[in-house]
Amino acid sequence: MRKLILITLFWHCATKLIHPTSADVERARQWYPEVDSLTLVTGMKLYKAKCGQCHRPIHPGTFTAREWIRHVNEFSDEAKLSDNQKLLIIIYVQTFSKDRFDYSKYDAKKQRRKRKG
Repeated sequence: MRKLILITLFWHCATKLIHPTSADVERARQWYPEVDSLTLVTGMKLYKAKCGQCHRPIHPGTFTAREWIRHVNEFSDEAKLSDNQKLLIIIYVQTFSKDRFDYSKYDAKKQRRKRKG
């Protein structure tokens, strides 16, 4: 029952994932000095693919960085994540967690135009 409630909650909280920029890479390096853009993009793709097997991935800004560790660890066996995949997903979601990303300055429409152009 608990799992069903969580999946339902995650389904309703889902939004478009944030595609990492060079500024995001620099910010992520505060916590993970070796991060590059490939690390964040791979983490985003893994998050979408692996977590998306059971539910729509929820927006990283839903939880704090610490909460993300708990959530990823809790479901990593079900998602069949290797330790490396788990780390890449954690790096991505923590970079955009609600306590590490300033959503008041985020413009989703502007970011979509940049990716198209």
